[in-house]
Amino acid sequence: MQNENLHMYQLGYEPNRLDDFNDYFIQYLKTNDSKYFNEFLHFYEPILNRKAAEFIKCNHIEEYRLPDLKQIFVSLLWDELQRYSADEKLPLLQIMKYKTHKAWLEYVRTDCGITKIESKNAHNNLRKVTSLYFKTKDKKPFDKIVKEISEQLHLSENTVIEYIEAALATKYSGNRESFEIEDITASEDIVFNNYKSKQIKEAIQSLSPIERKLLELTTGINFDTFETTEKLSYNKTALLLGMTESAVQKKRKRIIEKLKQIL
Repeated sequence: MQNENLHMYQLGYEPNRLDDFNDYFIQYLKTNDSKYFNEFLHFYEPILNRKAAEFIKCNHIEEYRLPDLKQIFVSLLWDELQRYSADEKLPLLQIMKYKTHKAWLEYVRTDCGITKIESKNAHNNLRKVTSLYFKTKDKKPFDKIVKEISEQLHLSENTVIEYIEAALATKYSGNRESFEIEDITASEDIVFNNYKSKQIKEAIQSLSPIERKLLELTTGINFDTFETTEKLSYNKTALLLGMTESAVQKKRKRIIEKLKQIL
């Protein structure tokens, strides 16, 4: 990885380090001085480098795409900062976490070889097709695999082939870890895209105690204060709630659908 890609936000002076990253955004809002935005990038860049590198590794894309991922984050952050206010309870970076992950996934789909896939549920289909393909690719002929996946997922055989080609072109594995990250992100998207509205509070109140607890554990959001807490995996959530991991996943999906209907 080229060194200049790791140091894109250097300054010509040594800025003072504020106590909290969110303080830079508050100062910008108070003064309208972009130096606070630039100083935040200066101090946050090592963390951003690490997050982008982890994403690159997880999604099997080329290292030279690191600057693109960083610029996507910066552009999103700047746009979100214009809508942010100093009295927000949620730190801006917490909001950005989910928006950035979603934007990075979209970048992978549109700029990293997966260009034929355009439908709303494309990434879910890609994950399912890829998972089924890699489970059986060494056991059955390609044509038979395509036909079986087509019948199981109710997709045309040509569509299945396109998904497989896209996965092979980008080394997309469709593994469970990447699915769980995106699956949880879907619920967080609903919350963080609506956290300012009265509807989200009404939606949360409509949940049963166990539904609310499950969503809090898997999103890391305290729905009384909308502050962030530790986000747990399906496995840990299942242990705490006395459920199976599969039951946690299915129940959380039903919760998401309930929230979508209300919102």
